[in-house]
Amino acid sequence: MHVDDALVGSFIFGPCCLESGCELLFPKDVGVSKEGEGPELEFLHCLVSVSDAFSPDALRATPRNPNKAFARGEDHEPKIAKLPPWLGLGFSDFATLKANLTCKLASADQVLEGSAGGNLDYVVDLGAEAARLRWPLAQISLALCAYPRHFRSDFAMLVRAVGRVWRKFRKRAIGDTTAWADLRRMCENEFDKKPWLKTALNEVGR
Repeated sequence: MHVDDALVGSFIFGPCCLESGCELLFPKDVGVSKEGEGPELEFLHCLVSVSDAFSPDALRATPRNPNKAFARGEDHEPKIAKLPPWLGLGFSDFATLKANLTCKLASADQVLEGSAGGNLDYVVDLGAEAARLRWPLAQISLALCAYPRHFRSDFAMLVRAVGRVWRKFRKRAIGDTTAWADLRRMCENEFDKKPWLKTALNEVGR
């Protein structure tokens, strides 16, 4: 049984029944283990939150970054994709950075259904993570500005707006443990001048 099937089935069955059913579906030598339960579950690159089962917004998916603590200077190394020991050995070129950011941002765009509301921190997390991995701010801002133009959602506009803001500060030195705070402060100061962007950010994300 796939995780998404289990999520749908959880509207009918409880955790114990789902686990027992999975154990009956698969041979004993395969084995089944429960990864988690509760109103919030990590599923691939999303955090799935479950509220009132009878509400039209019962399931809410938001993008998640497993390396958020590293991006914010709370951990010394990433939780996944532990690149620091190999930086400078073919992993620190602009093409790698652009592909990495575009993939993560496009996934988030789909999960959020294009909503920008409350999702500035996710974009800042990705930028700060790249900065801590020693990519220069000039390349990070260029990668965000180059987010594919066929994405026309509010979230896509937010990504490019963040890229333009950081491009203004591309020569500024970014601290290692203060990268997230530095980049977040730049956005706050600049977005105050853009009413349309402040409105989009204040909307409740879907």
